[in-house]
Amino acid sequence: MRYVMDNQQILIVNLSKGKIGEDKANLLGSLIVSSLQIESMKRSYIPTKDRVNFFAYLDEFQNFGTEAFVSILSESRKYAFSLCIAHQYTNQISESVKSAVIGNVGTLILFSMSAGDAKNFEIEFYKYPMESMVGLGLGEVLVRQYKEGKNQEPVKVSCFPPLDERAGLRDKIINHSKMRFCRDRNVVERKIRRFYNQ
Repeated sequence: MRYVMDNQQILIVNLSKGKIGEDKANLLGSLIVSSLQIESMKRSYIPTKDRVNFFAYLDEFQNFGTEAFVSILSESRKYAFSLCIAHQYTNQISESVKSAVIGNVGTLILFSMSAGDAKNFEIEFYKYPMESMVGLGLGEVLVRQYKEGKNQEPVKVSCFPPLDERAGLRDKIINHSKMRFCRDRNVVERKIRRFYNQ
């Protein structure tokens, strides 16, 4: 895990509950997140200016949002470990984790939501009444950004257009990603064999 973090590698973990089961997916996800936290904290021996930023994207965050996340959210930034977490609604996570998320995250992005969720963000998005949070249209989001050491004014912005308007880029994106990040399987397997034969 440390090699992935320090060498700007990409690690994709598919924890599909349909494939491996809900309990296994949640356990494995929690172990991976804990491993990331431990490895990021070990980077305390690296001078701050030499720490390489590492970004972890966690979809369906509520599956891994245990109480351990309270310390991850408050401490990991100084070790150049950043999180992008996404989930559907705030009642999926405990009150302590919710407080840690709202209190520690730099940028909040809100899509259309229920009135109950909107109530949780009234203070953070003070310029927008609950009705406007609930009534966001397709592609509209509210953003409160953390920049230059302080929270910025919340703003309403539009996201990218729907995917059907950008047809034809799929192959170009895949090829570009392959050129930047992929290695020939035979080369990788040869290196692995050479490594274990030493």
